[in-house]
Amino acid sequence: MPNVPHVIRLRDVARNATYERGPDEPVLLVPYELFQPVGAVRRRGSLVDWLEGAVIRSGRAVAALLRDTSPGERVLLQLDKQLDEWWLCEIDAVVGGETGVSARDAKRESATRKDAR
Repeated sequence: MPNVPHVIRLRDVARNATYERGPDEPVLLVPYELFQPVGAVRRRGSLVDWLEGAVIRSGRAVAALLRDTSPGERVLLQLDKQLDEWWLCEIDAVVGGETGVSARDAKRESATRKDAR
């Protein structure tokens, strides 16, 4: 599997921690509305609930694997499989495979493409 990244680095948005996980780690792709939750996000089937300010919000989330994500993308990561707690994380870097790239490189490449238009 030469195109599969070896390690994917994530930044926990709520706690400002960093994690490194393998490409087969399950994640949830987040709804557009999920931006700055207070604490962990809870899963209810295909829905997720989170606290934002003093309001509980809900949205749809889609199961995926880390290998299918890109730097700069936000996902929900379950840090402890025993708990129903999913944490909002941003993909910081994809290490290994043919497409090793960091979020900074991805943003720079996107800006370059826009300038070329």
